[in-house]
Amino acid sequence: MCSTLFCRPSTKVVETYPGSSVNVFTWAFGQFIPLEFAYLIGTSIVDTSRNCHDWDYNLNLNELRQLLVKTGIV
Repeated sequence: MCSTLFCRPSTKVVETYPGSSVNVFTWAFGQFIPLEFAYLIGTSIVDTSRNCHDWDYNLNLNELRQLLVKTGIV
């Protein structure tokens, strides 16, 4: 989230999350700049010994590619 402080308005930001934990704080914070947000939810690989924000997760690379094209990043 700290790196978004230095973004120019309308910077495109893509966040990824494990399916078990979506954080809206970066998006909400970015609305003040404003930033263009998109997100992709992955499939959690659950490890209950760690905080849910530290869980490993898999991303579908085809979905990521489609999201990057849709947002105009590539």
